[in-house]
Amino acid sequence: MTGLLRTQAGEAWHGNRTAKAEFYRATAATGTRNMAAAKVDAAVIDTVARDLQSTEFVAAAVKATREKFALTHDGDIAAARKEIIALELRAGRLFDMAADLASPAAILHKVDELERQWTVIEQRIVAWEKDDEAAQTLAKITDAQVRKMLGRMAEEVRIYDRAELRDFLGSIPDRVELDPTATTLQVCYRIPLRSGVNLASPGGFEPPYSP
Repeated sequence: MTGLLRTQAGEAWHGNRTAKAEFYRATAATGTRNMAAAKVDAAVIDTVARDLQSTEFVAAAVKATREKFALTHDGDIAAARKEIIALELRAGRLFDMAADLASPAAILHKVDELERQWTVIEQRIVAWEKDDEAAQTLAKITDAQVRKMLGRMAEEVRIYDRAELRDFLGSIPDRVELDPTATTLQVCYRIPLRSGVNLASPGGFEPPYSP
């Protein structure tokens, strides 16, 4: 969890273990503060599980997914087709030149090279078209589909072992702001379905400081 935990000022929380317990440690205006790791971890898990099922979270995930996958490779495909046409024209002219030569081997070698180039471009077009076809499905994703997926994630996060939880929390939340003065936390998210967008948890949590 230490990789995610930040104070509101952006300072990192560090793990601190004693013979009896584990704590997170950070520097606050009033000095170094410790918070019980088990309480913070439980609060983060509960907050994430709750938020994944919230109407606001579902709506944000649907919006971001549709926006991301609404983009297509139409421009790239059109430009690639123009490249192929240009290569075909060059190859045609070289064929005409070769017909008038007694030894056309060098010219025909250039034609072969042009054919290899447009084969590569054609393969690229096929890949783009497949990506766009798959993206069209995701661009039409519904609230119900996203809610079902997020609900499954919310159930799973509560039963993950420590390693699985670390992987999960490394992909869903962007950071957890743990305020050492107000003793509240806020989760800011980075959902794999989108990029560069953070959704702050509307709620908070007030874990007591460790004695």
